[in-house]
Amino acid sequence: ELRLIFTNDIHSHEMPFNPVGAHCSYTDVQREECRGGAARRKYIFDLLERGHPNVLKFDSGDIFQGDPFYNYYRGNASIPIMQILGYTAVTIGNHEFDDKVDHLVKFYKQLKIPVVCTNLNLAGEPELYRIVKRSLILEQYNIAILGITTVNTQSISQGTGQVEFIDPVPAVQAEIDRLRGQGITTIFVLSHCGYKTEQRLIRKTRGITLIFGGHSHSYLSNDPDDPSARGAFPTTVYDLDGRPAYVVQAKMWGEYVGFLDLTLNPELGQITWLSGQPIHLSSNVPEDAAMKAFVEHLNKPIQAAGGSVLAHVPLDMPQAPCKRGECQLANWVTNAMLAATRHLSTQIALINSDGMRQGLRQGPLTLSNLLAVFPFRDPVVQAYMTGRHILDSITGSVRERSPVDQVWVTCFAQFAGLKMDFNFERKYLHRLYVRAGPSDPPSSSDSPYPGWIPIQEDKVYSVVTLEYVAKGNDHVVVP
Repeated sequence: ELRLIFTNDIHSHEMPFNPVGAHCSYTDVQREECRGGAARRKYIFDLLERGHPNVLKFDSGDIFQGDPFYNYYRGNASIPIMQILGYTAVTIGNHEFDDKVDHLVKFYKQLKIPVVCTNLNLAGEPELYRIVKRSLILEQYNIAILGITTVNTQSISQGTGQVEFIDPVPAVQAEIDRLRGQGITTIFVLSHCGYKTEQRLIRKTRGITLIFGGHSHSYLSNDPDDPSARGAFPTTVYDLDGRPAYVVQAKMWGEYVGFLDLTLNPELGQITWLSGQPIHLSSNVPEDAAMKAFVEHLNKPIQAAGGSVLAHVPLDMPQAPCKRGECQLANWVTNAMLAATRHLSTQIALINSDGMRQGLRQGPLTLSNLLAVFPFRDPVVQAYMTGRHILDSITGSVRERSPVDQVWVTCFAQFAGLKMDFNFERKYLHRLYVRAGPSDPPSSSDSPYPGWIPIQEDKVYSVVTLEYVAKGNDHVVVP
């Protein structure tokens, strides 16, 4: 009998946060809208561990990036927190590569928690090779822990160095076969590949017992009527031999801690009984006093450095809707980019939805708030794109697959200076419009947007974007 406690996609959210992901203000506390934070994680970990002799704790990656804690500490603040929480093993998220391999090596050396990743060729990075293992065997339980990370990391992170990312299906199957040769039949996988890929992995392989997922920030629920759930907790999937295996995730930012109680048949490597749920770390969950004091101490220099007020936000602007279509936050950002580059005669602003990591709350906008939305320090650049190029970018965003090379597009292209008619559910883009310039023909009388004309495929437009996007990352544009 085991109790398994797990997290994923913490993204440096060590302080409690409000519904848009920003550090809680006094008003948020009074409204009882704060959730998450390392102190609540510590309280729940201790509560779940108490009285259970066989407890394992896992994290499925993206410890880095997405909060001012990372901007200031570059991951170092998470080291003592994770050590105190006592994780059994972790895998690598794509954002762990954002500050390059050398930084990741230093982080893992200090972390001193086993790191597993089965679908990486690390021959070109010997320091990382010495740290990351294909699997971890827990001899006491005759269990092997594997890890996988998304193969898209090479296109969505700029610091992968000489790391080669391998299709997880053959990599995982080869490792399972090797372990089975040693008599190990229970296989847990820590995955940073996303909910859909994790289900596909089970269907395409033999021998996986349980996947602790991540990357897609999926909220799973054991309430079949929960409208916000992306799937069941746990999700049951059948492998190539028709054996059941399970997928779990715990959303993101440490808003939830997941746990499972299970009974294993050690001879077959199968789960004979299973129960658990994701625990919401709402304002009703107490905070561990010592961890709270430690995290608040770490937050003092961040407050001092980023507390200056820059502007006023007129309404709440959450980040979550930006993944699926137009959103207030992206409209605000892209229109600001156009206004700031008006002297360059820019016509269109274009960014990736994943470049914005948090939302904004109505009220004062501080430097810390702004860094939480844009943690990547990515330069703004001017680019010249044909109408065909822009049309391909927006089409790929709507269809979630690039029409140029058929590569999957995992985020939505947000823009200003364009209007479009589209149906995201049907993945259909009807028409794209651009504001008419002085030399352009006037819009027709039956145009749905007076002053706007259909984009011209052979015309060159001046675009303000992020350097990350201009280089083809996230596949918003194909250079």
